[in-house]
Amino acid sequence: MCRIVRASNKGKWTLATMLVLVLVALCVSSAPAFAQMKWGVVSSQGAWVIPVKYQNIKYLGGEIYSATNFDHGGLYPIGKAFLLDGRGNPFPVKLPPECVLNGPMVTSVEPATRKDDIFLVIIRGGERGICDITGKVIVPPVYAEVVSYNDGYFIARSANENSTQFIDRQGVQTGTVSAKDFNFSFNAFHDGFILGESTKREVLGPGIVKSNFKYFRPDGTILNSPELCFGTDFVDGYASVGVAKSDGSLDYAARLSSSGKLVDFGKKLKILSSFSSGQAIAGDTAPDPIKNSRMGVIDENGNFIIPPKYREILRNRNDSYIARGEHGDVLLDRSGRVICRWQDGIEVQPSQTKIHRFVVRNRESVSANVEDKLSLSDESGKILSMSQLPLNQTFVIGEKVGEKSVCGLWRNNRWITELAFRNFFELPNNCWIALSEPVKFDANDWQLNVDRREQFRLLLQERNLIGMPRSNLIGLLGEGQQPRKDRLYYDLAGPVMCGNASYGVIFEFQSNSVKRWSISSPLPFGGSDEKSDWFTTDVCFPDARYLFKKSEAKPKQNVK
Repeated sequence: MCRIVRASNKGKWTLATMLVLVLVALCVSSAPAFAQMKWGVVSSQGAWVIPVKYQNIKYLGGEIYSATNFDHGGLYPIGKAFLLDGRGNPFPVKLPPECVLNGPMVTSVEPATRKDDIFLVIIRGGERGICDITGKVIVPPVYAEVVSYNDGYFIARSANENSTQFIDRQGVQTGTVSAKDFNFSFNAFHDGFILGESTKREVLGPGIVKSNFKYFRPDGTILNSPELCFGTDFVDGYASVGVAKSDGSLDYAARLSSSGKLVDFGKKLKILSSFSSGQAIAGDTAPDPIKNSRMGVIDENGNFIIPPKYREILRNRNDSYIARGEHGDVLLDRSGRVICRWQDGIEVQPSQTKIHRFVVRNRESVSANVEDKLSLSDESGKILSMSQLPLNQTFVIGEKVGEKSVCGLWRNNRWITELAFRNFFELPNNCWIALSEPVKFDANDWQLNVDRREQFRLLLQERNLIGMPRSNLIGLLGEGQQPRKDRLYYDLAGPVMCGNASYGVIFEFQSNSVKRWSISSPLPFGGSDEKSDWFTTDVCFPDARYLFKKSEAKPKQNVK
């Protein structure tokens, strides 16, 4: 059993701009990540603001939350969103005629600091627009999608999906870009520019994509620059970019000004993050999945403050860096001075305070995400017990048992929540979003979700299925797919693209009661022989591996 500890974030709610290596997922599951989670909100003193009962919660700012429950399952579940105030009470919005609330405005920056800056996605007849929290229409619902809002501008795709349009917060269209040429994905305006990626992308191999990027102004014009193969958001008038060779591959990393001036640092860099407080993480060799990169930290003149000798460097919000080397991790200040050197095999996580979570790992197992021990230390490297944690700070602390972890909030040497949650995420209003797995079978969740594996495990734990009348089973699970007199089939894991079929559970009946059940592939033509073991007695499964093999089953009477 391992203990997981994460310190409360203290500081402004921001999203650090960072380099992203684009991974192309050729096959993806359609099951939503939140399918089996319940969301709620708890204060840093342990008082529940919103009970843990929703399928998604987003903090919008101004003590306003959006909560979402899903109307039905399917490839893309449709959300029914509504607003809650800082006490968890309904926050009414008078929507325009024939419009429904689809969810909060998608944004890549911090929540709004004023209620006037909260925008909501409305949908009418399948087309989307934007209103504020008074219900006033800002962008009429005539678009296929409203992608993002930031820096005073919305990004929307036209109903025919032929163009991307930039719209200011008064609803005035300021610029248009052909969707055949550039894709803006989840990007947003920063510092007067938005990064667009060419639609002419070429996949060269796993995780290797050849593409080019341009920066656009709100009027749709392009910032003059060389051909770029990556770029960060603009911050304080500058962005970090990768300048491409004639074949589209990376030549060198540089700094681009809002006037189009390029600072190339002698064309010696291959890796360059956004600058923060006059410094940026940089490297003189490109990231390689086999060879370690050489990374360090430079100043605005391109001089290395921290030499490029680490395979990875992570920035903390307190102006320090975690550098990963061959012999463990070191904590460095902004001048490159070593604050602390952890022993070999220690991997430290970025922190917002001077308390650091660390993981003891076999270095060879890092890529497989094998965690051996998890704990906490201060910046001197001293390992802290729970009783030594600073007062008046809230910590996420959990117990790791087998393949699962359960977490709770700890403050002032006591638990302020139960130790029963999957995870917590801190909000800028001194509250935390809590995620919890379902603890009992819920027929409504079964009907609504694409991924039903956890619900089926709970059903086995709570009910005797063998001998259950067919009518009772249908009352719990619905009619099923392709029902037959002697058989019913239900999907457990939703459809998976690229030809990978979903799988489900088959029930066979005798005298109109369940005789046996088995995990099976789908029944596209009314039958399939690709089944696992048949179960003829009542069993349950102690963990969430969902393989449902007899070797993993436990007798029902042994389960408390």
